[in-house]
Amino acid sequence: MSNPHPSLFELSSQIEPVPDSFKKMTNLLLENGANKEVIATMLEIAQFSIPHVRWLAGPVIVHQSLWMETLPKWLIEAVYLDRLERIFQEHETGEIGVLATPAEVLACMYPATMEAPLHSDWVNVYLWAGNEVFSKHQRLQKTSLWQLLGEDRPVKFESIKSDFEQLARDIRRKVVEAAKGRGWGKKPLPSATTSQKSPPDTENRPLQYTLF
Repeated sequence: MSNPHPSLFELSSQIEPVPDSFKKMTNLLLENGANKEVIATMLEIAQFSIPHVRWLAGPVIVHQSLWMETLPKWLIEAVYLDRLERIFQEHETGEIGVLATPAEVLACMYPATMEAPLHSDWVNVYLWAGNEVFSKHQRLQKTSLWQLLGEDRPVKFESIKSDFEQLARDIRRKVVEAAKGRGWGKKPLPSATTSQKSPPDTENRPLQYTLF
């Protein structure tokens, strides 16, 4: 007698890899300034998980401060590019993660670092995330953040893992909750008989968050 409920192994075998053409197209659209809501709608139509759609559609979370208005544009763009990359990775493994990306942690902490000195533990989180993001998005010319700062002892991830993951988990949860509150994932997917689609995100401003 066959089991009507597929096992975990059967479910994982049913997950189809994301076509490279879809990855390249959505990534190129984001790089060229396409609205994140457009890309999120494309993911929704392609039947990505609701948490993934909400994560991409959600706002950038930043520490509440007057300095939040000075958040670099390139960093906001990096947040969405890195979210999309992580979503593809998680989708192909059948996973829905709980951690935000280093770019999101960096963006969240940026206003706080401009406002007042941070505890050394959080300075290390900020520096580690900064090196990851600056290197990945080629913001440094053939050097590392450590070399630029004259540091001969780079921060190791193991030393900041707990603080980083605590903040990254909180950020991602707040992003998904904000997108849910704006209606993402609550309406049926478009079909041949309807043109209904997810609501546009009318608030592109970063979402304020009290970090400390």
